[in-house]
Amino acid sequence: MMFSISIGSEGNGAERYSLYVPFTVAPGREISSTDKFDPFTINDYSLRLETFGYYYVIVISYFKDKESAIRFFSKLQSSLFWFSLKYKIGIDYSSIVKEVELYDKEIVIDDDNRLKPVLEKVSWDSVEGQYNGNETVVLPANKKLMRFGAGKVSVTAGVGANRFTDCIKEVFDFPNPEKLVDNKKLKLAIDLYSASQYEESDNATFITLVSALEALTPDSEVSTFTKEVINFINSELNKKRDEHDKESDERRDIEHLQSRLGGLKKQTIGTSMRRYIQSIVDINVDLTDPETISRKLKEIYNTRSTLLHEGTADKDEIKVGLDFLREFLPKLLERLFINEVS
Repeated sequence: MMFSISIGSEGNGAERYSLYVPFTVAPGREISSTDKFDPFTINDYSLRLETFGYYYVIVISYFKDKESAIRFFSKLQSSLFWFSLKYKIGIDYSSIVKEVELYDKEIVIDDDNRLKPVLEKVSWDSVEGQYNGNETVVLPANKKLMRFGAGKVSVTAGVGANRFTDCIKEVFDFPNPEKLVDNKKLKLAIDLYSASQYEESDNATFITLVSALEALTPDSEVSTFTKEVINFINSELNKKRDEHDKESDERRDIEHLQSRLGGLKKQTIGTSMRRYIQSIVDINVDLTDPETISRKLKEIYNTRSTLLHEGTADKDEIKVGLDFLREFLPKLLERLFINEVS
């Protein structure tokens, strides 16, 4: 690990704000040629990409107030998701916007202070605040701010910075890029897909990818006939329950059983997941073979259940499932992403 200290703002001019968003990519990957990244304008704001420790940092300037910067952040998050899906790269960032620490009064830096050599580069003799360079913040760009943070060095294989730029531009061409952040289930599914690329074992990766499919799945109810059967059983249980005192163990056991019985009115997750994914594939046949998707998902979910309940599963089944999920899931999420922001 290494500790980084640097100048964190322009520290002059009129009141204005910048959005500062650090992020990492999964081990073994990088965004290369960031030193050749040309700042560009999007929605009348200037965007640049830089590095800080082992973080990449997007800085967008300038906003008239903090609220405008936070609203823009929703759109920018969609760009990070899109880049993760398009190039199959795990991305991690803070979705919570933190506050800059502003001092009650400027702190004058004397010659013995360790910050002195850093400040001399921009001819400052004092600082007005600081922030953690590893967190998302809205910066008052006119204040003299220091940036602190920890980092590490790693060996990686890269995707060019120009491709990262292209992803941002693509997303901002959609009518409603901010809508993705409002779709909690789709956002969670993409988060899980991205997180899977930080996992080191096949088992953990497999479970995380299946969880991404589960996150997409809406609740669905069983048939009317099945509900009627459940209601009949419940009415019989009411009779047995009323035979026992309110504080008795027998009555509590029956009430617990009734509570579990109520949950049977919802389809099982595996069944709901297959039906939901099948409905998407049926109208987007380019995603995969519609005739085999249900069978494939059933096999994958059965393997997932075995792995979770027994702690182990057939390695070949996990490998086959992983190969399918790594190919199919990002395509599925891309399609849902486009539908949402369009």
